[in-house]
Amino acid sequence: MIFAEDYNTLIVALGAVLLSSVSAVTGVFAYLRKKALSGDVVAHSVLPGIILAYMATGIRNPFVLLLGALFTGGLSMRVSEWLTTKARLKEDAALAFTMSVFFAAGIFLMHFLQTSGALAQAGIQDFLFGKAAALSLEDLLWLGSAALVVLLSVVLFYKPVLVFAFSPSFAASAGLPVRFLSVLLSGVLVWNISISLQTTGVVMSAALMITPAAAARFWTDSLKKMFLLSAVFGATAGLAGAAVSYLAADMPTGPWIVVVLTLIAFTSFLFSPKGRVRKWWQAWSHRRTLALENVLKNIYKYLESEADPTYFMPRAVSGKYGISGEEWKKGWRQALARNLVVKGSNGYFFTEKGRSLAARVVRLHRLWELYILKYARIPEEWVHADAEHFEHFISEKIEKDLLQLLDNPETDPHQKPIPGL
Repeated sequence: MIFAEDYNTLIVALGAVLLSSVSAVTGVFAYLRKKALSGDVVAHSVLPGIILAYMATGIRNPFVLLLGALFTGGLSMRVSEWLTTKARLKEDAALAFTMSVFFAAGIFLMHFLQTSGALAQAGIQDFLFGKAAALSLEDLLWLGSAALVVLLSVVLFYKPVLVFAFSPSFAASAGLPVRFLSVLLSGVLVWNISISLQTTGVVMSAALMITPAAAARFWTDSLKKMFLLSAVFGATAGLAGAAVSYLAADMPTGPWIVVVLTLIAFTSFLFSPKGRVRKWWQAWSHRRTLALENVLKNIYKYLESEADPTYFMPRAVSGKYGISGEEWKKGWRQALARNLVVKGSNGYFFTEKGRSLAARVVRLHRLWELYILKYARIPEEWVHADAEHFEHFISEKIEKDLLQLLDNPETDPHQKPIPGL
């Protein structure tokens, strides 16, 4: 392991992994409550608290600075809630206003310290963008203790907090202490952001919390797995950020943690089971299937009307029954490639597999027409268009249920034969 060669780098790596994973777990609750922007507001609002704590005490003790961060972070959430409930501002406007005011106050105080010459000695500017490379063993132990508070809060109040996160109104009707749970979640949010500032700073700490949860949501519908994946994504990003910082001395750890998290999020967005690539592939495959089934169905219907229902010429079928030229080409190429139709001496004809598949599509179409006409009482002139859509989605079980419900009918509403099984 590369970190074993350098004790200080090992401390930084452990700190980055610890804070990233704990922030990711906390971020799941914020994500579920749709409070992602609240995390960004708190992250920007803790800056004036940190500076005020330093100005009041003159020391850069992590506990003292954390108290200042907790004060202004918690105050920012109360202000945004007041603006939403009392001043009748929309939530996004209230959050944006609160973040702007508190962050501007922090920048003003930072400028005041900078002009007085105390800022450089205090190292307060590191809280703006983070400086994980400066973590010491004492800082690591302190951050570990603070992170333990977050994890204990999540574990001890997991079920009631979970109910509250999904539905505050249901939690209230179930007799849960909604006000306490709201304060608890807000407190954990503020606490978590406050302890992560030294790693990623004010500007990026919200990303450390929300991005892993958003990425994990693409991979699973299980909440427990979502917590686990969020922690794994956070830890991975923390380790990768520390590794980049170790291998390239000029590279800061915090920003690289966020960069890796962003890559994880985009990878999840594209390639996860719920990602865009899979959805694109499913849509493409579905269009191909529809084209193939429509071509086979049209050939079957054409052969039904012919004196010799064996052979056909593609040109004679392609212009019939409302199928477009482009859809015909797509379906016909598939039918040939999958050996569903083959060329004979007199033209083309179905293989056994092709005829069976074509007959099933026609059967489903005509069964569905009969069903909706008989039970849904839809006018007869509308049943064909409806069946054109549903014939592609009826499973084998539904097909058997339809046959049983309709008492194995032999003809459809238009007195055309329904192909047998």
